[in-house]
Amino acid sequence: MLSSVLNSDTAIDINRKIMRAFVMLRQYALNYSELKHELDNFMRETNTRLEKNEINFEAIFKLLDELISHKKELEKPRNPIGFRTSANS
Repeated sequence: MLSSVLNSDTAIDINRKIMRAFVMLRQYALNYSELKHELDNFMRETNTRLEKNEINFEAIFKLLDELISHKKELEKPRNPIGFRTSANS
């Protein structure tokens, strides 16, 4: 405030620097709000994609569980098919 009241060259120079600093601060704030808006949009889109992918992952995990259980059933010992002779017993 004092630099805007005084009439010296130094006071005028400092007053200009202060005004430029405020202009830069305002531009930074505007850019920051735009960046924040862009980031919010990105996060919203990413979360939507993840929710869709979660459904896909759940289906994949379910299928993998079914395959594992089917494989365990195939690995169970089975009774041999055919006639038994005294040598096979």
